[in-house]
This record gives sequence, structure tokens and C-alpha cells, in this order.
Amino acid sequence: MLNIIMGAACFSSSASSSSSPPPTRQRFVVLVTLVVMSLYGISSLRTSIASSVVEMHELPVGRRSLVGFGFSSSSSSSSSLKTLYELKAAKIVPDIVQSLPEHLLDMRVLYTMNGNELGGGGVRELPMGVQMLLVQIQSRPHVELHGNEFGGDAEKYTLVMVDPDAPSPSNPTLRNILHWLVTDIPGSTSPSQEIWATGQEKMPYLQPAPIEGMHRYVFLLFKQDESTQFNNLIEAPPSRVTFCVAKFVETYNLGIPVAGYYFKAMHGD
Repeated sequence: MLNIIMGAACFSSSASSSSSPPPTRQRFVVLVTLVVMSLYGISSLRTSIASSVVEMHELPVGRRSLVGFGFSSSSSSSSSLKTLYELKAAKIVPDIVQSLPEHLLDMRVLYTMNGNELGGGGVRELPMGVQMLLVQIQSRPHVELHGNEFGGDAEKYTLVMVDPDAPSPSNPTLRNILHWLVTDIPGSTSPSQEIWATGQEKMPYLQPAPIEGMHRYVFLLFKQDESTQFNNLIEAPPSRVTFCVAKFVETYNLGIPVAGYYFKAMHGD
């Protein structure tokens, strides 16, 4: 079975180097490979093959969902793989962090829409990589932690929201402007609770206002280690503009993210 999987992956890679096959054929190869790996529990190859597919064929970000290929997201493992695939496709690695774990926890981002906005009113969960209108993202979002893997009250998490494309995607000299920082979020926080209420909001939400071009707005959740499990040990940075994710992570020994999400917004929308 492993030979069949590797053969499918090699076929996909070699085909891309000689002559670009139609997107439908590429998608079929990716679908078969990932489904077989999921069924047989061969998890060690998932990340590398997903990464190879991203590098092999750059489809528009936000339209490469494995669900769109017919890949079921009913299980937590397939949902995690889909999230990892989308984040790597959007180049969150290496633009913001150097790596992501193979298994990501289930974090969801929702915004409140009023009745006059596209799609009607109510609180709506945002698909990964969706392009939002600026009027839709003015207010602080609702972030949900799903599943038992987050642990209980003793486990604490930190959420950062950054813009890696400031002032413009072509010249991101202000990369990783900090839009929101919430620390000491208990792992026991239920989906119905607000993370800024159960945790410590160190930097209030700053609504996106891209100056030029299309910007990514990225949410990364980090698990705090034992040295920062107590409230208020993580301090607010002195400036949003000079915020550096790598330095922040190193200062507080946060490691790699355990969950991630992003949406896009454009100047003038």
C-alpha cells in the first residue's frame, strides 16, 4: 500500500515537472493519495505531500479546499489536514512562522454580520481564506475552541492576530502588525464563551484597514508552557507596528502554533 501511495505522489510530482496536467487530473491524484493515507492511518507523509502539492501547482488561495475536491472533512484528522494545507498554501509558513504541527487543534473564527451586509445578518463562521468586506470585520470576532484536546483550566493559550502584508503585499516592511492579543485563555473555554472574557485581552482588537492591495489577517493560537501558565506573565508589546511574532514566541517560550486561521481583505472593499 505504501508503494502505491508513493507512486501516486511521484506521478504527481513528475507530471508537474515535465508538462502541467489539467487541474482535474492533479486534483484526482491528490484526492486518491490523501484518502488512502487517511484510511490506512499513514500520517507521517501527509504534511510533506500536501506541501509538495502546494508548491507543484499554485491555485488561487481560498479555492483549493480539499472539501471542494470531494474530500470529507467529517473526521478531526481530515479537518486538521485541510487546515494545514490551506495555511501552507497561503504561505503562513514561512511568512509568519517557520513550521506548523502535523495535527492542528480545532479553532474557529466567527464575525457578527448585520442584516444589510452580504449574506444577511447573524454570527457567521468564516471559511478559511475567505475574502471579507471591511465593513464585515469592524468588530471583535468570536473565537471558538472545539474538542477536549485543549485540556482544562490548567492549560493556558495565547492568541495573536497579525497582518503580514503591511503596508502592501509587494513591500511588507511592517510585516506582522498586531491586531489582537489575548493571553491566558483556559483550555476549558467553551465555544459559547468569549476568549477575551475567560482570558486576558492584552491588546484590544484593531479592525483591519489595508492601505494597499489584498492583505492576509492571520490568527495563531499558542499553548503556553509551565513558565507562563499563571495569569499576567505575558505582557503587551510596546507597539503594534513593531510587533515581531518570532521574538514574541521566543520571549515567552510559546513554541509552534497549535491552531491557525486566516481571512483576506482588500483596500477599498
